[in-house]
Amino acid sequence: MNSLLRRVNKSIKANFVSILGLGIAMTFAILTITYTIFELSYDHYHEDSELIYIVKSEIKFESGRQTQSFHTSHLLKPYISNRISYIESGCRIREETDIVHSDEIKINNTEAIYADPEFFKIFEHKILHGNTERLKEPGYVILTQSFKEKLFGDNYSVGKTIEFRNNVYSVCGIIKDPPENTNFKFDLILPLRDYIKEYEGYQNFTPVKTFLKFHRKPEDLSRTEELLGS
Repeated sequence: MNSLLRRVNKSIKANFVSILGLGIAMTFAILTITYTIFELSYDHYHEDSELIYIVKSEIKFESGRQTQSFHTSHLLKPYISNRISYIESGCRIREETDIVHSDEIKINNTEAIYADPEFFKIFEHKILHGNTERLKEPGYVILTQSFKEKLFGDNYSVGKTIEFRNNVYSVCGIIKDPPENTNFKFDLILPLRDYIKEYEGYQNFTPVKTFLKFHRKPEDLSRTEELLGS
């Protein structure tokens, strides 16, 4: 992944910092839109890879320490959606590794991603069985083909249940394994709303990766910078 930074050259206003929930120790945060350019075959299997961007945050603390991260607040996506009309779709992703249980089977170090239902509007993954639209509903999970075979063998698995992080999920779909040269390595996809709900009420900053897909490749990001900084 080759990233081209476009920096917002002004501090974000206090109300925006509050929305991001970055804490009182911070003097200000600078958001940068980072081009996510998939070169050669690296994640190039997405048809519109040149239109996909990731938001990168730069944070400066009172102590003078600065940090950069591809993690943003879960509240950033709706904030951007209300201000930038030329974004076709947005998706937040949270990566977690834990144990999966299904009947007598236990699989350690399972790689999961929690994602918005727009995931399949931005990233291309071939659907083999079931209905990935159920990702917008709580309590459903989508499995990759190889992980499904580890759990259920050759048996039909849609409608079966698994347990992940003490929550029970019903299998709603099976997708083809992502290729080796991808930015996302995962065994299953869960609704992001389920993850956020776990911390609702006592955590106003849930770190996620925020991806944006534009209607067309912009000539520059000056307008986007202006909107983000307002």
